[in-house]
Amino acid sequence: MNIELDVKDFGLLWHTACDTSGLEIDEDHGFDWVKGKEVKDFNLEQHTYYMYWVGKEALQAIVALQILQDSGYNASLLWDGAGLSDDDLWGYAILTNKPIKNNS
Repeated sequence: MNIELDVKDFGLLWHTACDTSGLEIDEDHGFDWVKGKEVKDFNLEQHTYYMYWVGKEALQAIVALQILQDSGYNASLLWDGAGLSDDDLWGYAILTNKPIKNNS
């Protein structure tokens, strides 16, 4: 079986997004690197990037990351440990250069 996905499918996988202006994206602020491009390789001070939260399921997060990478975007999969409680975590987030306005 061969499953083909493209960047249009990415729009089905995320629930919350924002640009990175004002975000502290490091372990001290609850973000743990999981896979993909290292956060330190993004020039966060000089460019605007975007965060997409894709939920708590690892498979969904890995698929979303792979779609972005295969579509030519820089992407880093992070675990966002912040939340209202241990039962209400944000889950996986993707740091990327894919603008929010171009989601289909």
